[in-house]
Amino acid sequence: MIKKPVHTLKQPVPAPPLHRPPQAPKILQPRTPPRPVGPRAPIGPKTSVGPKAPVVNARPPRAAQMKPNGFPKTPTPPARNVVQPAAGFGAMLGAIAAVPALPYVVAGAAVAAAVGYQGVRIDQPDDGMRPNISDARWRRLTAGISRARYYWGGRPLVDALFRNFLSAGYGYNLGNGLVIELVGTQLGAAAAEGNCFAYSKTFARLLNSVGIEAESREVRSDDQGRFIVRVDRFIDPRVRGHIYYRDRLVPHYYMFNSHVAVWVPSLRTYYDPMASTTYANFNSNQITEVDGPDDRHLRTRRAPPFAAGIVNLEITKAPEDGGFHRVIATDA
Repeated sequence: MIKKPVHTLKQPVPAPPLHRPPQAPKILQPRTPPRPVGPRAPIGPKTSVGPKAPVVNARPPRAAQMKPNGFPKTPTPPARNVVQPAAGFGAMLGAIAAVPALPYVVAGAAVAAAVGYQGVRIDQPDDGMRPNISDARWRRLTAGISRARYYWGGRPLVDALFRNFLSAGYGYNLGNGLVIELVGTQLGAAAAEGNCFAYSKTFARLLNSVGIEAESREVRSDDQGRFIVRVDRFIDPRVRGHIYYRDRLVPHYYMFNSHVAVWVPSLRTYYDPMASTTYANFNSNQITEVDGPDDRHLRTRRAPPFAAGIVNLEITKAPEDGGFHRVIATDA
């Protein structure tokens, strides 16, 4: 009997295990129980939020602190008037706009301005000159002076009173005013007349009535001799001159024996009503010295501005506007 060969299945030999480095055992963390899910808020645009750093010993927010009565503390509202940093003029406007009392400040300034622009009444001094100046004329001299200008004083007040004086309509007369200042009761009339002495005394009195120190002072005396001076704006517009050269009137030139103006020490300035001007020194004007053997026949010491050389002067009896006498100038 032939025996069949028996095939024996070989068992697979396992391969040797690969060499792997030992790994640290994993530590299982306890899972956080899921939080109850409420109604979802509307989904807005996604934003990227980084991980928050852990807060150690953090105190609860001030708004969440409890008051003794158990109610949450009301958070302090932010200040309403907060001026953000700005630069230049914008910062100043921002600061002004942020002031809560700005309406009151503006209203107060408006009231002060309204009161300041009101006219002030300046009473006439009760002295020996009061009968010579009517109340109507005095009010014209002091009209238009505001309270602000009156109490501020200084040059603006003096200049304002000087303009009033020059526009008061005074007429000029060389022979009036030496004794009684401006001419008595005629001062209230339309054609009040006086000379440089009268004008200076009256204007100095006007300044003294508002508390400004001033005095009528002689700027050229008789001892210094006669002189010719140029006056561009005479207080009386009718008076244009009285010297004739080559049979023609020389405008703006006058001959005087002396002259008076108002000295204001605080301003160190002379106010000259007759000449409608101011100066620190009378000699700064165009002055031509005059002398001669008698009162009728004179001669200039140098060439006057209106002639090429020295001239002879003859004072005639012919009257001119302002109480002057005509003077004839001829080449020497």
